[in-house]
Amino acid sequence: MQPSTRTDLSEAKRQLLNRILAGKANRASETPPRIPRRSTGNIAPQSLNQEQVWTHVQMMGDRPAYNELITIHRRGPLDVRVLERSLDELNRRHEIWRTTFEMGEQEPLQIIHDDPPAVKLRTFDLRTLPAEHRARESERLAAADGRAPFNVTRLPLWRAVLVRVADEEFHLHMNLHQLVLDGVTVYRILLPELIAIYGAFVLDQTVPLPEPPAQYADFAVWQRAKLTPEALRPHLDWWKQNLSGELPKLAWPFDKPRPAVQTYGGATEMLFLPGDVTNRLRAFAESQSSTLFMALAAGFFTLLHRYTGQTDLILGMPTAARSPETEGIMGYFLNLLPVRVDLSGNPSYREVLGRVRGSVLDALEHGSVPLLRLLEEVRPARDDSRNPIFQIMISLEPPMPAIDPAWDLTQASVSSGSTKMDMYLNLDTRPDGLMAPIMYNPDLLEAATVRRMFADWQSILTHGVETPDAAIGSLPLPIPAVPLKPPQAVPSSVANKLFRWLKR
Repeated sequence: MQPSTRTDLSEAKRQLLNRILAGKANRASETPPRIPRRSTGNIAPQSLNQEQVWTHVQMMGDRPAYNELITIHRRGPLDVRVLERSLDELNRRHEIWRTTFEMGEQEPLQIIHDDPPAVKLRTFDLRTLPAEHRARESERLAAADGRAPFNVTRLPLWRAVLVRVADEEFHLHMNLHQLVLDGVTVYRILLPELIAIYGAFVLDQTVPLPEPPAQYADFAVWQRAKLTPEALRPHLDWWKQNLSGELPKLAWPFDKPRPAVQTYGGATEMLFLPGDVTNRLRAFAESQSSTLFMALAAGFFTLLHRYTGQTDLILGMPTAARSPETEGIMGYFLNLLPVRVDLSGNPSYREVLGRVRGSVLDALEHGSVPLLRLLEEVRPARDDSRNPIFQIMISLEPPMPAIDPAWDLTQASVSSGSTKMDMYLNLDTRPDGLMAPIMYNPDLLEAATVRRMFADWQSILTHGVETPDAAIGSLPLPIPAVPLKPPQAVPSSVANKLFRWLKR
């Protein structure tokens, strides 16, 4: 089935879009019901979101592709013992940080531990190094820790290294398994709570935070009761129709031949989209009843079309998949949705944005289906050399709430040496633009190609806003597109463990 080129919206999609534009994407009411406490004790099923990560972890083996690296920056005095106590308090408040994962008799389980080991930070003082070398050495220490995989059956599933780079400048490098966090957890819960707890403890005061409304394991039990096979069936039927037939394989101009078996190699290029580009793009998106993310994705779909000549394209879109009931719960709520867009007919950038908007809203409308269930239903052709359905993802992290300026956070600035996709653009809103860490597989792409791709993407975004009614085939690129290497047909010589597991 080819994706639709229509850009008009149904009433249901218009209402969904209005909620998204108002910042209430999943909010059906302002007074949501509370998630009840579970009756399963310290053993609970994994959520459907966790299950798809856990399954991929079993398939990948001893690779750190699901290590999430963040750096919390502190400018000012820092008491290490108080910081450790603050992290212990986060452990106490949030069960998910003291949870392990294993296979039960019939389903994957999460095991909550009541008495995790006390936090003891590894600390490094770099003040004896020349000032110009300290940041690089700090990143090297973080990367070394990030390359060490987690055993998801044992605590802890997060580690931290504290690096002092100046008298009153510290880097808290945190390495966390994605089974225990997502972007909302990092930006809206972890950092604000850590700042509040540390500020109270350093003054020997009571923590000024209410207890979490529910725990992640409570959500997992509630979610599985809510998303029954009957409840998911209409959405599964839609996905089955949208992804029917032979799915397009992206003929990206890789620098190296695609290995017969996916390698999960990883590297990161830290790039930046300037504020003037971002602001014009946001204003144009708003004028088209669209979001900044939709406009960014429209530019990237256009880039892929210009590089490959393909008109049927699929990108992966992580969605927060949170509702008002889960806003204060730390844990992994992400779902990965395929966004399929038809770029036939040499449309204008304005038309591409309309098509992307419709496809994104379609995906969100049916976004309650976990990717694992979607794969069970669609059953794309096996190919050990790539991920099923899509190989490139793009996301825009939630904006960080106002915090004490003595603290800051960066995500994905350090690579774990492994990645799940050919490429992942994990965009992060900053006051002066968009931080754009691009994680990619160096077994396929060179760093220079990634930087060039980013320059081409920025050019498309800039000219697309300036001349929104010009055909996308006429938008100028700073450098001619690289010659295409035809996609290789790779025989599936190794049994695909994911599909074996799905057929259990």
